[in-house]
Amino acid sequence: MPITEEDIQTLGNVLMGKLMGLTIRRKLAVASMAGIDTSKVPSAQDNFLVNTALTQAFGTLTVERKRNALPVLADELMATYDDTGRKELTRLLHHHGYEYINGSFVPVGLIDEREKRYVRSHLLSSSRGRSRVLCRAMRAVLSRPLAKPWRLRPTHFTRSIISETREPRISRK
Repeated sequence: MPITEEDIQTLGNVLMGKLMGLTIRRKLAVASMAGIDTSKVPSAQDNFLVNTALTQAFGTLTVERKRNALPVLADELMATYDDTGRKELTRLLHHHGYEYINGSFVPVGLIDEREKRYVRSHLLSSSRGRSRVLCRAMRAVLSRPLAKPWRLRPTHFTRSIISETREPRISRK
């Protein structure tokens, strides 16, 4: 599901807001890595001027360039912040309806309540586990021919995930 222009702008504002908590030198480095033009950022050591210039520079990017900048910003912010900062960023993204999993922004409701009961809770508790579940679900959906798409139910592909994630049973003879 592609991200809308409005969501791109919202996610960009969230990430730019978290970027403002870094040092000036780190802000400029992260913005440059994301493809944001930092040439108009004043050389003054004033956070307000630098933050304003970076926000304006991000706003001038095209939608496609913003879409490309978002994962770079998110990766760099996740790598820069400590555990508390990462949790706060994750909470902010979740508040706006997205999760950041393996370089992609995934809508929060992609795994709904009907499917959660078929997936082990420890897989859904970590972002790596959710990523594995989503990847397997997408592989399962994409690998099956859709001759009768009306037969697909939300739990259709989670059953295959369950069989892959179950612990092997040991038979006693």
